[in-house]
Amino acid sequence: MILILILNRFKNDFTHHWIRSILNLKVQVQAALKKTGHMELCFYDSELSLLKELHDSLEPFEVMTVIASSSSTVLSFVPLIKAKIQKLCSTDNKDDTLKRLVKKKVLKNLDKRLPESDSEFG
Repeated sequence: MILILILNRFKNDFTHHWIRSILNLKVQVQAALKKTGHMELCFYDSELSLLKELHDSLEPFEVMTVIASSSSTVLSFVPLIKAKIQKLCSTDNKDDTLKRLVKKKVLKNLDKRLPESDSEFG
């Protein structure tokens, strides 16, 4: 259930800051949920592990996002950023299904999000 909510949140402007907040506050949130009788909403260890993996995977994107969204981004940075994203999104046999899905979705929209010519920006 929690993972479905995470995926839905990912579709709607999901950032690694949100994951970091969950990971940083997990003890307090778990304690509050238990205290109020909502143990069914607590994260399982496997879910927390997956969130940690997702956080670690998304962390390099923070810097690239700042560079790509700045008003002074030079088009010559775009191919470099795209190459880095493609490298980060290459799948590994050890990747679980969710991680593969996230990487696939990032790569699917890469050209649309980071066009390499002026004509593609307009």
